[in-house]
Amino acid sequence: MPDKNGIDLAKELREVGYSGDIVFLSASREYGPESYEVGAFSYLLKPLTTDGVDRILNDLDEARKSSENASIILKTPGIAKSILLRNISFAEVIQHKVYFRLTDGEEIGVYMTIKEAAAILNDPRFIRCHRSYIINMEHIAEISEHEAAMRNGARIPIARSYCDTRKKYYRWVFGGAEGLQCASR
Repeated sequence: MPDKNGIDLAKELREVGYSGDIVFLSASREYGPESYEVGAFSYLLKPLTTDGVDRILNDLDEARKSSENASIILKTPGIAKSILLRNISFAEVIQHKVYFRLTDGEEIGVYMTIKEAAAILNDPRFIRCHRSYIINMEHIAEISEHEAAMRNGARIPIARSYCDTRKKYYRWVFGGAEGLQCASR
């Protein structure tokens, strides 16, 4: 890259919301420590070896499996239930209670605020799109400027104040969403 180095590119990616894994490949150890400031997953030195690449791929696979097993504990009167984050389609607040709508159709209502729900759903796959909703981007079937259609058939409104939801979704899926802007309604 003649105009910039990998660290600069990684900083730009993080600034626009890219949350994917970054692995640096370099002939120099010089940027190793700096790579972790941009959340790099790893740093490989040239020349590449099959063992080095295999190790990184295995580490990435293990990290993804760990993410797949991330869970939260939801407490309702008399019961505490562990829920995998990947199984939460969306969360919705109705009259001081947050309902966690699961992919299997189950719903779990917990007395909390949507802000408290956002704090426990602190994971890159979740995004707040309305003052009453937090959606799991893994379960979006279709998205427009005004709503997200979930795979379970639910249609979640996207509030004007969260007009960047679609842009954030595209960044999460594709690593960029150039040209998408909020339109006035």
